[in-house]
Amino acid sequence: GIQHPCYLMFNQYPRCRSRVYPPSSIENVDDRTRAEYIDRCKKLPKASLKLNHVFGSSGSPGSVISINVENQQSNLIAFSASAVVVVVNVSNRIDREEKKSKHSQNIFTLHSDEVTCLCTRTNLIASSELGFTPKVMVWNATTFELVGPVVSLMERSVSCQTMAFVNSQLLAAMTNDQNHSIAIIAYKSGTILCNARSGPSLTYGIMVQKKLQFDSIKCKSLISFGKRHLRFWVFDQNENKITSSTKSTSSDVLCGAIVEEYKCVIAGQGNGTITFWIQNIKKAEDNRGEGGEESFELT
Repeated sequence: GIQHPCYLMFNQYPRCRSRVYPPSSIENVDDRTRAEYIDRCKKLPKASLKLNHVFGSSGSPGSVISINVENQQSNLIAFSASAVVVVVNVSNRIDREEKKSKHSQNIFTLHSDEVTCLCTRTNLIASSELGFTPKVMVWNATTFELVGPVVSLMERSVSCQTMAFVNSQLLAAMTNDQNHSIAIIAYKSGTILCNARSGPSLTYGIMVQKKLQFDSIKCKSLISFGKRHLRFWVFDQNENKITSSTKSTSSDVLCGAIVEEYKCVIAGQGNGTITFWIQNIKKAEDNRGEGGEESFELT
C-alpha cells in the first residue's frame, strides 16, 4: 500500500495535459541526488537551435508576395511556410563553385501558429496566423522589427483570409467568419477603426483603388472578390465608416487588377471570362456618395 517514490515526482508543462514522470533510474539514487535532479527539472532547458533554411511553402492564395524596398536594387519575395515567413533575395544566387556561400533566406519567426496570408507595402509586410485568437503583425521586411502592436481581430479560431494596405497608416483585413467581416486597422497604434460584414460568399482577395475621387469626401475605395461576386467598399476616413455594394458575377472571380487611370476594375473569372468594371461616382443631395458600376465582358 506504499506509493512508489518514483511517482511522487513529476513535472506538468503548460502545453501537456498529462503528467510527465522521471526515468525509472531515479529510484536507485539517494535523497540528495534526487532533490538536485528535481531542481534541474524545474529549469527551462537550454535552447540553441536556430532555423537556418526553409524548403517549400504553404502554397495557399496570398502566401507569396513581391516586396519593393525603397532605395534598394534587391529583388525580394516573401512566402509563408507553416508558422514562419521567409524573405528571399532572388537577385542573390549562390555560386555553384562555392557551395558554402551564405544563402539569401531571412526568416521571420514571431508567429506561434500557421501563417494564413501576406500583403506588402514598400518595405512593410503584414502577416496573419491561425489560432484561438488569430493575430495580425506588421513588420519591416529588412530589419524584421514590428512597427506596431500585435492585433487580434476575432476569437474562436477565426483567421484572417486576405489583407491589403489602404495607405501608409491603415490596413484592411478580411476574416474567415460566416459573414466574412472586414476591418480597417490603424496598424501603428494597433487600433481597429471600424468593421463591417461582407456576406456569406467566400472571399479570395482584396484590392485598393488609390486614385478614386469621391467628391469632397476623403474616402478610399476597396474591392473584394471571390465566389461569384465582386464587392465595392467605400471607407470614409472622416467618420471611420465603411459601406459596400455587391455585384454578382457569372462565375467565381479568381483574380483582379485595377487600372487607376480609367477607374477600371478587371476581374478574371473561372469560366474564362474577363470582366471590366468602370465605377461612376456621383454626389447626392445629402452629401453621401452614391453611384454605380458599369461592366462589359471580354471572353
